[in-house]
Amino acid sequence: MKAEAVHAGLPALIVTSPDDEYGGYAADWVLVTSNQKFLALPDVSSKTADIEPKPGLRLWTDDYRSLWPVLKWRGAKEDSEEPGK
Repeated sequence: MKAEAVHAGLPALIVTSPDDEYGGYAADWVLVTSNQKFLALPDVSSKTADIEPKPGLRLWTDDYRSLWPVLKWRGAKEDSEEPGK
């Protein structure tokens, strides 16, 4: 995400949220925005950190990792059947 954001001329910051007592799981989020005023808000700036770039990691394109092979396509026979049959 960092490389994509830099390529677009935008900052990318990481936000980490911990597990909570209500059953929520920890998660890492990437915040990408051109809104510098938003990033400067104390509630935002205190909860974000810079993302360390990984040397040698190239910009993602579907030339290298296409999503098409992981999609499940329904066949024409399935599409023509009535629901519930």
